[in-house]
Amino acid sequence: MGEEMPREDRRDPARTLELLWGTQSPRTRGPKPGLSLERIVETAIKIADTEGLGALSMRRVAEQLGFTTMSLYRYVPSKDELIELAIEAVAGEEIPAPTASTDWRVGLADWARRTIQMYRDHPWVIEVPLNSPPMGPNMITWTERGLATLSDTPLTGGEMIQILVMITGYVRGHAQLTITLSQAEARTGVPEAEWDTAYGQALERAITQGEYPMLARLVSANVFDVEEDDVWLEADFEFGLERILDGIQALIDHRQAAPAS
Repeated sequence: MGEEMPREDRRDPARTLELLWGTQSPRTRGPKPGLSLERIVETAIKIADTEGLGALSMRRVAEQLGFTTMSLYRYVPSKDELIELAIEAVAGEEIPAPTASTDWRVGLADWARRTIQMYRDHPWVIEVPLNSPPMGPNMITWTERGLATLSDTPLTGGEMIQILVMITGYVRGHAQLTITLSQAEARTGVPEAEWDTAYGQALERAITQGEYPMLARLVSANVFDVEEDDVWLEADFEFGLERILDGIQALIDHRQAAPAS
């Protein structure tokens, strides 16, 4: 039997919930000494953090722990469930505290920044497809804390959920950009400085042809003169986040100005 083949052809959502909430007992006559679900998940996270999601497998985790692959299956049914458990675990590292501010904007901005920090600390998380809503206690707590920042606004419950979905999409997209750029040298074999030089030459060629007046205007204003990628990436993230918050503020203002129906 192939090592990564799940124990069943179809995953059982109820069993996944039991694993995430810690209500399922190991499916074995007796647990292996020194092996636990917590150790399995911890090892999986270390592998994904250091080598990427592609390096994570049930066999690799078993080897790291010094057990057989079949021993792991007594605790977690498949690699898919293991990844869900790993995400649930890392989500617990950055859970926002209950907001102490009455300013929804401050609370929601902190929620967004903590979310992107989770992706930066564990880049592999961004590679995992979103196949279902949050189901584990840590991920549900993230949702609860985000909603709580908007609790004193006139927004409807549906609008609050839509706002969290919108901000999550923005954060994931920006995190993906950051991760892609950080991995460019390893992926292409070309040092970052060479890409920067080539881009500068392309811009110079473009503006000297006179066909790109807007680019020429920005180059002359030194818009592209940022030495460190992380500096402009952080500035871009904050700029976009503030514009999203501006839009939410406009919706709140509209609600407050509308006569009661």
